[in-house]
Amino acid sequence: MSDQRPQTLRKQLVRSLKRSRSLTNNAVRRAFLTVPRELFVPGYSLEQVYRDEAIVTKNEAGVPVSSSSQPAMMAMMLEQLDVQPGLHVLEVGSGTGYNAALLWELAGPSGTVTTIEIDPEIVAWARDRLALAGYAQVRVVEGDGGAGWPAGAPYDRIELTVGAADIAPAWVEQLKPGGILVLPLWVNTVQLCLALVKEEGQLRSVSSLPCGFTRIRGSMAGRDQYRSLLPGVLLSTGPGAPADDILRQALSQPPRREEWRSDASWFGFILWLALHASAMLSVSTEDVQSIGFHGFAGGVVDPVDGSICLVTLLLNRSGSATVLSYGGPAARVQVERLFSDWQAAGSPEISDIGIVAVPLDSAERAPDGFATAGTANWQLTFQRQGRTQ
Repeated sequence: MSDQRPQTLRKQLVRSLKRSRSLTNNAVRRAFLTVPRELFVPGYSLEQVYRDEAIVTKNEAGVPVSSSSQPAMMAMMLEQLDVQPGLHVLEVGSGTGYNAALLWELAGPSGTVTTIEIDPEIVAWARDRLALAGYAQVRVVEGDGGAGWPAGAPYDRIELTVGAADIAPAWVEQLKPGGILVLPLWVNTVQLCLALVKEEGQLRSVSSLPCGFTRIRGSMAGRDQYRSLLPGVLLSTGPGAPADDILRQALSQPPRREEWRSDASWFGFILWLALHASAMLSVSTEDVQSIGFHGFAGGVVDPVDGSICLVTLLLNRSGSATVLSYGGPAARVQVERLFSDWQAAGSPEISDIGIVAVPLDSAERAPDGFATAGTANWQLTFQRQGRTQ
């Protein structure tokens, strides 16, 4: 008799994702029930495989470079992507191949799925795992994902399963008009998962989510990468931040702790900091002993006195957040001021915020919004959803 535990655990995972409202689409639900995740991450127990957790599969210099993403995040991104049967899909970042298999279940035999990966070791892994699981129809190609894959273009949908510092012109060129690009975009050390629709001369977001992904490698990697600052401490800094030695010195001091409260998601405030702070940083820690907390935090570093103020949080959590201040008072004063500004603006959450991206070389005027940010290729305007401002 065949082992029924994988099917049982897949059903349990799907029920959990439905309860958390990470999974609402029936087609995506069927895909998760069908694809055997255990074949893509061998060496883990079935209980580990079917927890709602990311599984890191490759590290370099202490920084994760490939993983099987958290199922809840995968489900939400697939719903953002809205893959219908018969569509042509490009995935940038093959990872284990598991997400490509889910994409194939959605696109079906009348559609196509191509996944591109820069790391030859990961390419071989994804290709082997997909064939083993019965998804040899997925095309796995080796190359720089920043260039897309013109041989299979145009695409109805493009999905990045890695974080990017910019929107590659090649992705937009290879996307059909009205097509959807879903990507985790870094905005001054903070990642947003955006569903962008290609319109005449611009991209417009139709949904946005908080997220945390390993970074794309190659031409679109950008500079605000996570790096190892201390054992078990990964750090990303934005423009204006002082040298790592100054940050290391500040974080080596015992932090002052406060509890702040908000009825809105704290990730909305972290984005507000990223758009308005003088010098932003994000920190991820594995060991509470290292700098006084465990998990993810975003905050401000003051470039004059080197002080740091961090807001620790879960990505979608409201209620209380722990605020940690290291060194002098300047960073904490700035965070408190920006917290008041955010509350005065109605405490916008990620889902309240939309982005319009206009090419830098476009003659079209960028729309108005409450904040702007620039990349190498785009002017990003941040707006309240449903408002033109």
